[in-house]
Amino acid sequence: MNKNITIIDKEYQKWIKDLSSRYRKSQIKAAVKVNQEMLAFYWSLGRDIVEMHVEDRWGESVVRNLSADLKKLNPEAHCFSKSNIYYMKKFYLYCVEIEHFVQQPIGQEDKQIVQQVVGQLRNDILSIPWGHHILIMSKVPGNPKKALFFIQQDLSNGWSRDMLLNFLSTDLYERQGKALNNFTATLPPEGSYAFIYDYETFSIPGDVLVVGIENSENFRRIRQQRWLFDSMFPDRHILFVSRYPQNESHDLVKWLGGIPNEYVHFGDLDLAGIRIFLTEFHRYLGSRSSFLIPPDYETRISNGSRERYDAQLPYTKRLTTDNPHLQQLIDCIHKYHRGYDQEGFCAPLVACER
Repeated sequence: MNKNITIIDKEYQKWIKDLSSRYRKSQIKAAVKVNQEMLAFYWSLGRDIVEMHVEDRWGESVVRNLSADLKKLNPEAHCFSKSNIYYMKKFYLYCVEIEHFVQQPIGQEDKQIVQQVVGQLRNDILSIPWGHHILIMSKVPGNPKKALFFIQQDLSNGWSRDMLLNFLSTDLYERQGKALNNFTATLPPEGSYAFIYDYETFSIPGDVLVVGIENSENFRRIRQQRWLFDSMFPDRHILFVSRYPQNESHDLVKWLGGIPNEYVHFGDLDLAGIRIFLTEFHRYLGSRSSFLIPPDYETRISNGSRERYDAQLPYTKRLTTDNPHLQQLIDCIHKYHRGYDQEGFCAPLVACER
């Protein structure tokens, strides 16, 4: 008769622990996936009720019939009670309300940003349990901003249903929802960014250096350019921001004007980039704003674009400043008759030229 033998080899024991850990993680992922699929179905059922106008077509009692018919066809399911189906309808409307709230300040000018923001929002909504959504819908009706706050808090902290109910009954939102303190500045995920729709109440610690990315597309290259910020601002916490829409700075400047933080403008090394900084940022922020000028700027400009310089010259040829360092940069641009793209800072210059 075969008997199990206890293996005491350290590598084997380590492997067993690793397997157990991986199994538990897979179970969690599977549960999350099942929850997401089920919530997506609830959303679609709610959408059908609203968009098909089923209550107008078949009467107010249609939900009772719908409940009975779905139970009959799916006897193993426990989600088709009349009250739960009403919550599915409410869930769809609640999701639409939150999405509209988030999209309002973005507009439709940049479909890529809209899709990314909405995609992340939907993923967040589908990642918390159904019972938690019922609590939020019941406790904060008609307030998408507050509902979104609790969705994000629930997701970030992994609250139980009882914990969520407790926090919904407190003034947590009033104390924290209107001021995002305890902020940890990090590089954004590669190829992505976060849209701060409630910028007027968004606050950060005073020691965080705010770096403005002139071209929002350059967020995709921030990780490749990290060497530049590490070398110029060692040991500093940095928050990378960008104006939106691309041709409007008033919201960003308004936010910057309300915080004490130092602002560094990371723009193209060309006349237009300097003009944007002087007229849209330095004009309002004064001495706590500066233009990022890397040590190797002259070498980069000398290898820059003549076409860029020629195109910008007609409306920037009289550009001057009383800032000696920035004026030196302007003089260098005129010296070589060239401009340099901020996207070019993919790596130290020697590495870029190989």
